[in-house]
Amino acid sequence: MTGKKLAQRLRLDSTVEWEPVKEGPYIKLKSRSGTLLRANPGIPPWRNTVTHDLPGHWTSTENMVLWIVDIVELDYNSNRGTKDDNESPTSTSKVNSTPPEVVKHAVDVPSSSNMKKSNSKSVLEGEFGRTNSDGLSRLPSAESMSGLAVNVAKLTVKELKNIEFHTVLSSRQITKLDRALSVISANVKISARGNHDLANLKDKLKILEKYHKKATQELVDCTTFSKRRYEKRADLKKDAAKARELEAIDAELSYRLVAAKHRRRELLRQLEETEDSIKGAEKGQTDSKAEIEEIISSIQQKTEAFKVMERENKSL
Repeated sequence: MTGKKLAQRLRLDSTVEWEPVKEGPYIKLKSRSGTLLRANPGIPPWRNTVTHDLPGHWTSTENMVLWIVDIVELDYNSNRGTKDDNESPTSTSKVNSTPPEVVKHAVDVPSSSNMKKSNSKSVLEGEFGRTNSDGLSRLPSAESMSGLAVNVAKLTVKELKNIEFHTVLSSRQITKLDRALSVISANVKISARGNHDLANLKDKLKILEKYHKKATQELVDCTTFSKRRYEKRADLKKDAAKARELEAIDAELSYRLVAAKHRRRELLRQLEETEDSIKGAEKGQTDSKAEIEEIISSIQQKTEAFKVMERENKSL
């Protein structure tokens, strides 16, 4: 299968046959066709895998066959005989099967998941990973100490030193680091090669752990404060929305009040005009009445004069 990442476990069958080939403390896996699995020199994420390139296609990723090699088990007693080149390769199912290139990349890149999950875990949680009833790491004995265990412990310390201590503590790597320091300290005592810095590493580790607890508490307080601030901000937003609604209602009422005042003034003007019209009509009616009375008076006078004339005519 080419061009895709393929998880494949070590097994012997008609299609896959890996022969462990010992080179120093490491193991290379030789395929059935005689080619060796080796670390990909490319950039991550390929540093955590080993690849076998097809002939003539080393630079073409799509033509590579990729495997993820799992660490099965580490046997430190058998590793003491790694200098013996005549040791049978069939006993290497309990030794480190990670190529030297992968170990090198694991040291250079702190995020090497294979190194964390395989080598360090096998060494530090296996033979030297047992703890006492009080939770403290028990120092390994001189009989169980090996050069590979010390090297892996040093690689673990070097790897974790490059990571921020908050990240180490948050990711629960503190036990791993403590065990690695215990292995190195025991090795220093056994070999009588004192390192003054190692004596203070655990104290510094405890101080860093206290700092981490304090930082965690501050983070909790900050989170609580942020949550309360968010709630207050939400309340303020609700109050602002209500205030905007009240402002809109007030503006509507003000508009209606102005319209009512304008209508009142218009009605008053119309009322005044009506009153003026009534007064004008009444005045006209009064003038007409005076004219009628004057006409009636004139008629009466003429009637009297006519009667006088009739009486005079009768007397003649």
